[in-house]
Amino acid sequence: MGARLAVLAATVWAAACGAPDPSPDALVVATVGEEAILAADFARSFELGFPHLKRGPDPRRAYLDHMVAEALLAQEGYRLRLDTTAAVRGQLADLEDELLVEQVFEREVNRRVSVSDAEVQQVLQEDAVRVRLRYIPAGTLDEARSVRATAEAEGFDAALARQLAARADVELQPEDFVTPFLSPAELPAPVLDAIRDLPVGTPSAPIAAGGQYLVVEVADVQREPVGLDAEARTRARQTLEQQRAKALAREYVTGRMEPVGLTLKGGAFRALTDALWEWVPTLAAPPLSLASALATDPSPAADAVRARLGDVVATTVDGELTAGDLLRRYPSRRYPLSTDSRDAFQGSLYDAVGLTLRDEAFTRQARAQGWDEMPEVAADLRRWRDKWVYQAMVDYVADTTTVSDADVAAYRQRHEAYYDGLGLGSEALAAEVRADARRAKARGSLPRVVAALRERYPVAVDAEALAAAVPDDVVTPGLPVMLYKAHTGRPLYPIADPAW
Repeated sequence: MGARLAVLAATVWAAACGAPDPSPDALVVATVGEEAILAADFARSFELGFPHLKRGPDPRRAYLDHMVAEALLAQEGYRLRLDTTAAVRGQLADLEDELLVEQVFEREVNRRVSVSDAEVQQVLQEDAVRVRLRYIPAGTLDEARSVRATAEAEGFDAALARQLAARADVELQPEDFVTPFLSPAELPAPVLDAIRDLPVGTPSAPIAAGGQYLVVEVADVQREPVGLDAEARTRARQTLEQQRAKALAREYVTGRMEPVGLTLKGGAFRALTDALWEWVPTLAAPPLSLASALATDPSPAADAVRARLGDVVATTVDGELTAGDLLRRYPSRRYPLSTDSRDAFQGSLYDAVGLTLRDEAFTRQARAQGWDEMPEVAADLRRWRDKWVYQAMVDYVADTTTVSDADVAAYRQRHEAYYDGLGLGSEALAAEVRADARRAKARGSLPRVVAALRERYPVAVDAEALAAAVPDDVVTPGLPVMLYKAHTGRPLYPIADPAW
């Protein structure tokens, strides 16, 4: 959530002793109780954050207000010990493993990458293309598929209008979903891959982006002179380094995993695939542990998976791997199984076996080297712990919110078109509407909760530090560019909740 208040005391002490001024990134833009929001943390979150959170005459302050609100809710969550819940602890344990895998790749792969000037020049030639995109966010893959189908049948404007109508409680306009002209280097890799051969005006397939999905279309294309400035060369070099790192990573992983002697048992693996294919797509979201989700699911599809848990699906030089072992050890939220098709599902399950064994080997290596004690690992854990405690606090508010039948009926009426299109039975639809109405009411109460928390956790903002934290040319809102950590697929940085 920011550095401890001790950071402020240390800064004052250093200044009193005549030490050099702190770097701009170390400046504190706001304090929330005993926590500080540093300029570096604000700048990263602001740059990656959603444009509708930056509206108004002062986009920096508008976005900071959302970060402050989250910090207040997180501090209250810590007071309520929500950081000790199984959900938060499980996410942190999974994240620590991700970070340790990342440390291995950084030290054993990325530091071996080199790129020549001639290779940079070639990338600059390709980077002279600019595209303007329109995009529609969706919460789930099924919703994204529905959005795409609507865009194909009725046009992109109609699909976007329908999504906005379904979220009438959030003030969004169509112009919030148009990007400036962007180069290939400025686009997230999943977006670039999706539009590479996409004709102008054609909706893309759903693109996974930071816990949600996007459907995009190329609205316009420009070609610019080849960039010769230092910034353009730096971007091109980074693109090449990423490509080179991927190739070296494949080579490194192959060298590390070949001695493991992994062999799949074809019949047992296919039987497990069949059972999981009937069960996994029924899950609302990828769980931290497939084994834990299976243990609490009474459905017939889950029963079919349980019947296969003792089957040996693979062997290594160390012994046998049963289906139960795989489901217990596989980090399914980190590497979700594809439900796009039966073939894609089987391919991702095949990868799951190798990824599980790879990550276990890499985390053992990282801990043996002491890389779990690196400052950057601790900093990442802190940032995401704060985010997850905030989310736990939002859930806590929702869990303690009640809705009357009148509340539910009014909410149903406001979103009638959306619910009519779900195709649910009456009981399932009633439960869905009530749950959504409760969440919406809880969301609506958050400003009052935040205002009350300001009495417990005083807030102070340094306007000068805030203005200096983000250059003026970054303030103009654009497409939320989601960046991901190499090799793990985790979002690079926690940003302000788009639901604000």
